[in-house]
Amino acid sequence: MSIRLMKQRMCWRPTFTGWISILLLLAGAGWFAIQNLMPFLAPTQPVRGALLVVEGWAPDYALEQIPRILSEGGYKHLLVTGTEIERGSYILSQKSYAQLAANTLRRVGMPEEKLVVLPSARVERDRTYTTALEVRDWLRRTKSVEEVDVLSIGPHARRSWLLYKMALGQQWKVGVISFPRQEYDPNRWWKSSNGVRDVVDELVAYVYARVLFRP
Repeated sequence: MSIRLMKQRMCWRPTFTGWISILLLLAGAGWFAIQNLMPFLAPTQPVRGALLVVEGWAPDYALEQIPRILSEGGYKHLLVTGTEIERGSYILSQKSYAQLAANTLRRVGMPEEKLVVLPSARVERDRTYTTALEVRDWLRRTKSVEEVDVLSIGPHARRSWLLYKMALGQQWKVGVISFPRQEYDPNRWWKSSNGVRDVVDELVAYVYARVLFRP
């Protein structure tokens, strides 16, 4: 009786034409992913309820358009969220991004009677989810609306939408509006270092929120 340590097997491998076909297929799939990554991360699917929520860290060029968006969408209230400002608190009169954005909105014509400022305490992580919990508590106190739209910036919108849905649960219907970035061309984001960093960072953060994050 002999002991065999090795045996012969037939192994299939691609030909030169086969390798070219595989590389072309991978390149096509990669290009398709690049073309569709921004539309996936930056969706706009509003529910057109009575409340529009704006993340207070939004840049001025987005805040300038909020009165128009509020009017066109028929929203009755604008709720501004934001955690404490990490830097410059000793010299700033506004202590949170919510207050900072609210003052900007007042300067660009936002009616005071429609504005609700909802600052949050400083947290080291999960800031979007923290502000979403503040919105949930406000909705529970006021019992004023059942549908909420969240306005976020660029590819951050998909993650904000997900985390607000987690925080608000089934009691409120949540929509999303993505305001495009002006620092780069959203349709050619891969041609800008700012665009690549923004999209890659938000993709990783979204995967974390979808797979690993637990409220």
